[in-house]
Amino acid sequence: MKTIYIMYCEDEGEYELWFDENKKLIGGYSCNDASWRDEYLGPIFKASGINVESLKYNKKLAKESRKKLWGF
Repeated sequence: MKTIYIMYCEDEGEYELWFDENKKLIGGYSCNDASWRDEYLGPIFKASGINVESLKYNKKLAKESRKKLWGF
């Protein structure tokens, strides 16, 4: 089973970032637009062979990812 990671951030607003197994950025979104709900979406990912795990907040990784996604 493949594992992907989600990191919740609230340093420049609330947003969530997604990473692959190598901590490479997949994407992200503002929590004003969406938010991860494991109880609803987890079974769909598991049925597809993907395990989703939380990643502890990392300020440097969040900043690099924000800059890459949104330019700030």
